[in-house]
Amino acid sequence: MDKILIVDDDFLTVQQLKNELETYGREVSYVTKAKLALLRLKKDNFDLILLDVKMPEFSGVELLKEIR
Repeated sequence: MDKILIVDDDFLTVQQLKNELETYGREVSYVTKAKLALLRLKKDNFDLILLDVKMPEFSGVELLKEIR
C-alpha cells in the first residue's frame, strides 16, 4: 500500500485529495503546516509527498529543499 503525505494549508483541498486517494486504496496522512511536515517525516516514511507551493510559513519549494 502506498503511503502519501499531503502538506497543504487549505483544509478543503486536503480533504478532497485525501478522499480521492483513499478510494484507490492509498494510506493518506496530512499536515497543514510545513514545520509539522518536517516533524512527521522524522517519524514516518512516505512513498509520495504532495506539497502546496504557497504556504504562509514557508513555501513547498523551501520545504522540499529542507527534506532533501
